[in-house]
Amino acid sequence: MAEIESSILQNKKIDIVSGETIAMKWLIETLAKYGKSFKVYKLGLGVSRVTTETDICPCCLKKL
Repeated sequence: MAEIESSILQNKKIDIVSGETIAMKWLIETLAKYGKSFKVYKLGLGVSRVTTETDICPCCLKKL
């Protein structure tokens, strides 16, 4: 958690895939607390992806 929070403060790219609801909830709350833009993609079967790259398509990786 400290490593991720440090990355957020240093404006590094965050791209995490997880099925752990509590971990994803913490990540979203932390990103919102620091005012960082992010997107949440539901991948199915309870797995989500949270990324701070909001201007790139997650499928084709082209700029939006």
